[in-house]
Amino acid sequence: MNSQSYISNQNCEHLISINEVFKLLEPYGNISLLSAKDSNTIIFKLIELLMENSCDSTTLKYLSRFLTPKSYEDLITERIINHYCGYPLCSYYSKSNINLPSKK
Repeated sequence: MNSQSYISNQNCEHLISINEVFKLLEPYGNISLLSAKDSNTIIFKLIELLMENSCDSTTLKYLSRFLTPKSYEDLITERIINHYCGYPLCSYYSKSNINLPSKK
């Protein structure tokens, strides 16, 4: 890996904390059962939050409660499209070296 292709955290705004996720979920805190629309909104907001930001393992473990396998795959795809490593714990950014995995 050459130094020109690896850009660590240059575009990554910051590490998402569990407190930021709590703030995002706060409007839904008093709802005992989420509607499908609310659930999809939460998933969309989480993907949007993590598209260009990484998180720590505690936050990702908490987020796994809200993400389906499909929405997690969507998150990985969005991160890769934005030239980040697909794994939300990783802040690796490369304008040219990250590609979508091929479908089997």
